[in-house]
Amino acid sequence: MSKCHHCGVSVTGQWQHCPLCQSPLTADEASSPDQFPLLPLVSRQYSGLLRGLLFLSVCLTAISAAVNFALVRSGRHEQWWCLFVAAGVACTWISLGTIIRKRRNLHKTILWQVALMSLFAIGWDWLLTGWTKWSINYALPILCTVAMAAMQVLARILRLRVEDYMVYLLLDLVFAVVPVLALALDWVDVVIPSLICITAGVISLAWLLIFQREALRREFNRRLHL
Repeated sequence: MSKCHHCGVSVTGQWQHCPLCQSPLTADEASSPDQFPLLPLVSRQYSGLLRGLLFLSVCLTAISAAVNFALVRSGRHEQWWCLFVAAGVACTWISLGTIIRKRRNLHKTILWQVALMSLFAIGWDWLLTGWTKWSINYALPILCTVAMAAMQVLARILRLRVEDYMVYLLLDLVFAVVPVLALALDWVDVVIPSLICITAGVISLAWLLIFQREALRREFNRRLHL
């Protein structure tokens, strides 16, 4: 077993230099077969950071609850705003856990974040703010629009084929149907974010149907085993 001090990975086999950075290896063991270096798991690599963040989250929630209780008990405040803090911390950890689990596929991560953030926004709006409709007025259409733009930008940066992220883009377009229903049923009070989301969805769908029609057909045939 050899060790690369630059990358922090363990390498088994007859490697003289690290396959990742080409730095010299130490404590080389020539008897083992050549293998790719063993990368440390994210949960182990950042376990100290995650534990520190978890401790800070617990401290923030506990301090907020104590201060809020003291203010309510003294009559200076009547609202339990510590519930917002606790809910925000819980949502943050759920979102962070999803990012860590889905980190190998960025487009899937974006789609999961849209779904989670949409549910969080609706839950907050319904349970904590008395359904003021900010979730469907602003949060949902903005999340869907940003997700569509982020998928296209990531595809250009990573030089992905359309087939590599087409399904996730189509699923995000399904989320964009919600603003359409909200406008049709007159659920929203502010129409601009929904109109921007619908316009972006129509443009994305038209781009797929006009310029990526063959790729779309091949992907559907592959997915449906036709």
